[in-house]
Amino acid sequence: MLLSFIIILNYKNLRLLLNNKIVIFIAIFIFICIIQEVDLKTVILYILIIMSSVCMIGRYLNLENSFIRDFKGVAAFFCLYGTIVFVLLIVAKPLFSTLKFISNSEYIHSLFIFINSTSTLFPGWYRLSSLAWEPGCFQLVSSLYLLITVKERTNIKKIIWLVLIQILTGSSMGYINLIMIALFFLLEGRKSIVLIFVVAIVGIIVYPILQSNLYDKIEGSGSGSSTIRLRDLTVGIEKIKQNPIIGFPVSKLYEDTEAKAIEDRVWAQANTYSTIDNLGYFAGGYTNGLLGLFLNWGIPFALWMLYMLYKNPIIKYTSRLFVFFFVTIFLLTTISEPITFTPLFFIFPISFFYRDVFLLKRKKEQYYKMKNE
Repeated sequence: MLLSFIIILNYKNLRLLLNNKIVIFIAIFIFICIIQEVDLKTVILYILIIMSSVCMIGRYLNLENSFIRDFKGVAAFFCLYGTIVFVLLIVAKPLFSTLKFISNSEYIHSLFIFINSTSTLFPGWYRLSSLAWEPGCFQLVSSLYLLITVKERTNIKKIIWLVLIQILTGSSMGYINLIMIALFFLLEGRKSIVLIFVVAIVGIIVYPILQSNLYDKIEGSGSGSSTIRLRDLTVGIEKIKQNPIIGFPVSKLYEDTEAKAIEDRVWAQANTYSTIDNLGYFAGGYTNGLLGLFLNWGIPFALWMLYMLYKNPIIKYTSRLFVFFFVTIFLLTTISEPITFTPLFFIFPISFFYRDVFLLKRKKEQYYKMKNE
């Protein structure tokens, strides 16, 4: 429904589908789906994802619009909303009724949020997830927003706020991304004493938190989560080995006998309180979006997609270092989140097909900037 909504709102941009490169891209995709015997419903879903991505790209071909500016606006809303809801749940949780959702998740319909688990660092507190389906997904939004804020050096208080949000997500990948952002800051040219002090304090705080979080995921109550990640890694690698060129569709894993046998082995060797008997096969779905990309498209096509992701023209900053860290944080998150199956991923590689148009847009922007000066 959301994909259709995006397409309807930007229907004028559907003309961009007439681009020869997009036509070839879709043709290759359909060819791969035919070979993989993917069901029609999945094919239609992916075509809608591609169409909605193209419609969003069309918005940024206009001189007046900027992806980074729009992303900052959406991310700021997500982070502010998440902070307000987090405080409400601490001081007034009994006032909000919850509905049981899948697995151990709850849904608070009056606040439009999912609650996946409580924090291991702050007992009794819920992990901050805002409007995302889980904290690990939300931390991608807050991580990229923090990276942009550090790049722009505009507001120390905002940086501290976003660091706190990152910590309160309780996401191991969120903490790793914090380290990546600190590394970006250290490699960037412009620095200030205050920011260096903030980075040092963050490092001192994050290290024991990351250590404790990883221990809980491996040996503690969260060990089931790490086993699921290991399952997805093992299954993904094995199936890619068997189908390196055309891949093996993720949608077929749930009924694949061999994939289930691999999962049985992983759970049998795992030191965890959970088992397949009480969770079922592929509990939580296939979460490794990076390997999912290779499974769905095959190695050659997936590598091409990753190249286009890195070379995407939508990220306006000219700093190669910023683009590298932006893409790295995005890809690190896909290791534990199936984001490569969404328009948020596709918008970047597909924008590569319109690179010439974006370059022309940049030249026009520079011309008008010089003219106004």
